[in-house]
Order: sequence, then structure tokens, then C-alpha cells
Amino acid sequence: MARQTLTPFHSVLAPILVALVAEKRGMGYHYVKEEREYQRFDQFCQERGHQTLTLPRALVEQWTAKQGYETVANQQRRVSRLRILGQYMQRQGYPAWVYASQISSYTSPHYV
Repeated sequence: MARQTLTPFHSVLAPILVALVAEKRGMGYHYVKEEREYQRFDQFCQERGHQTLTLPRALVEQWTAKQGYETVANQQRRVSRLRILGQYMQRQGYPAWVYASQISSYTSPHYV
């Protein structure tokens, strides 16, 4: 049984986000928390007036900028989600800026 989107996406990136979530679920992932995060990103795109089927660097950096109240782990989660989205978009032939897989400024401290 296919799981439906909790809340529909509305931005210009909606078809891409729906397809990404469907792909992940088709691979066996529940992808509920991730879907909610993509819904927040979708709303962010609408609020910023993003109108192209692209993932530009400026938009990615605005979304992933560290907020004063959040932990580095929360910021890293947003970076990871947009890396997944960007890689998916590139595989589908859309222009997308993707963070490098290792970002030293976003890594959390290691404890001994």
C-alpha cells in the first residue's frame, strides 16, 4: 500500500519533492520526518518566491544557515536533506547546487 503525502507540496519544486519522497518510500524507507522537513523547505521556497526548477546555491545557503537557537546537529540535518534533494535533482537532469559530502564548518565536535 502506497503512503500518501501528509501535506501536499505547493512550491514550484513540488513535483520533484513528491517524486523524491516516493522514491525513498519505494526503497523501503518510512520517510515521514524527512517529508515534514521537505514540506517546511517547500514553504520556505514559496515565501522566497522561488519560481524555477533549480536548486541555486543562494537558496540552499539561506535554508541551511545556522539559527541562533538551534544545535549544530539540527543544522547538519537540514544540510543533509538538501544534499539528498540536490543529488536527486541532478540525477533527474535539473540544475542543483550540492554541498560537498564533508563540510568541516558543519561537523559537530567529537568527544573523547
